[in-house]
Amino acid sequence: MVLETHSPVDVFIVMLGTNDAKSRVGGVVGLAVAGMRRIAEQAAQSGANVLIVAPAPMVTPIKYDEFDEQIAIPYCCELATGLRRMAEESGFLFLDAAGVVRASPEDGVHLDEAAHFALARALGSIIQG
Repeated sequence: MVLETHSPVDVFIVMLGTNDAKSRVGGVVGLAVAGMRRIAEQAAQSGANVLIVAPAPMVTPIKYDEFDEQIAIPYCCELATGLRRMAEESGFLFLDAAGVVRASPEDGVHLDEAAHFALARALGSIIQG
């Protein structure tokens, strides 16, 4: 519906957050990648160029009890690998945020202001080609 109401869409950027890495969620990388593929394929069918973004890696210490560092950090790394593979197989653009930013040491999960600007610049660079 969003694609239809905003048509035509030139570039569709999609990035998962890190909530799937929460212990209570028990995210499965394969399921996350499959879901991302479905979203990206729908966007591509509308004529949009698709840019898949792997989330920035978390850093220790994580200040939230919802995350088990022994699970969450490897999950994010595996997710990036899976998303890269899926993007390459599907012909989508890909950006691994790990090459640009890291989560803030303030909480270990979220991006700080400087990281948001750095990620925006990286995305802009890809979009402008």
